[in-house]
Amino acid sequence: MEKKDMRVVSADMIRKDLERWIESKVVVECKDVVECKDVAECKDGVEISCPDMQSKVGGKKDMRVLSDDIIRKHLQTWKAVRVNQMAFQMLERGEVNVPKRLIQKFDGFPGTSLFKPCSFPGDEGAFGIKMIHVRPDNGPRGLPTTPATIMLFDKLTGAPECLMNGTYLTALRTAAGSAVATEKVSREDSSNLVVFGAGLQGEAHIKTICCVRAIRSVTIINRGEKRAAELASQLTSDLAGMVRNEAGDVLGDVPTFSVVTTAETAKVEDACRQADIVCTTTGSAEPLFCGSWLKDGAHVNAVGSYQPHTTELDVETVGRCRDLVIDTADAWEAGDLKFALEAGAVEKSQAITLGALCLGEKPQSKATGTISLFKSVGTAAQDMSTAALAFQDCSEQDLGSSVEF
Repeated sequence: MEKKDMRVVSADMIRKDLERWIESKVVVECKDVVECKDVAECKDGVEISCPDMQSKVGGKKDMRVLSDDIIRKHLQTWKAVRVNQMAFQMLERGEVNVPKRLIQKFDGFPGTSLFKPCSFPGDEGAFGIKMIHVRPDNGPRGLPTTPATIMLFDKLTGAPECLMNGTYLTALRTAAGSAVATEKVSREDSSNLVVFGAGLQGEAHIKTICCVRAIRSVTIINRGEKRAAELASQLTSDLAGMVRNEAGDVLGDVPTFSVVTTAETAKVEDACRQADIVCTTTGSAEPLFCGSWLKDGAHVNAVGSYQPHTTELDVETVGRCRDLVIDTADAWEAGDLKFALEAGAVEKSQAITLGALCLGEKPQSKATGTISLFKSVGTAAQDMSTAALAFQDCSEQDLGSSVEF
């Protein structure tokens, strides 16, 4: 995959460059010159009252820069699952400030950019913004189709603390939410996993689901066989010895992998009929399988669709739900639930948020369905909590680059 470096420019660099430019372009004659100290020298360093803060007003703090490779290598999957569980609990209690996301659309090419700020409580609670760009034409360019960047700030001073590539982190936090839901509502003996999509989301979902269920077999369903086979080979290696929980338990036997292309309809149907857990991670505009194919007791995590006109699930799949879990109320705006709601196959009263489920609440639905479904469109609370985890862990290991900004 082609990579591009990013240039980071500090205030001092800009100031010195401007001074050099002014000296070369402008000559000023003045008889009355009044000396003035630099603004930073005129201010005393005033300590912040919070004992754990090390910054000072007027002082400088380095900013840590974390690449996608560093986050992928060092952010532990099981930790991301637990941090996301806590984030959903705090979100449900109203402790997280998540303003409405800003969506920027463009003329002339397919693509959407989303800007998602978020703040956790307390002087040192995570505070920042994620910028994610949906670019479906990036594949042929050798670039990710959903590149993301996250900025974390010191809440009290506003100084930037960390700039990180959020591409893999976004996939991991989404999959971590699915893992939490899977742990709460899927059958404990679930062992057969089917994943639609062989991208980052598909990869991350296989890893996180293996943290909460003893998966024995994985079927990757994808348009292209080559990419799915490469992912299966990669995960066979990555999952070996992967730590699953805080106790340090490692994954036992690595699941067996099989690959099916979407064009092989009979094989897709057979895989779905045998699945205990199905994860849809494609962003498809049309349903990926028939709801009638799912066996009683199956669980579905649907994360690919987030727009009103796109759906990975048919109406029958949603209509068969006994337990319907959503990450936030925004999930009803995605085509998966929107179309089912319009068809009368589901009612909003049937759903319970993942945060409420994590706090011990029980679904109040009287639905008589036979499967469970988690529908997720993502929330900035997941982004900031997972980013804060990555920042903390990487800082403790002095990973990444530290720059004066």
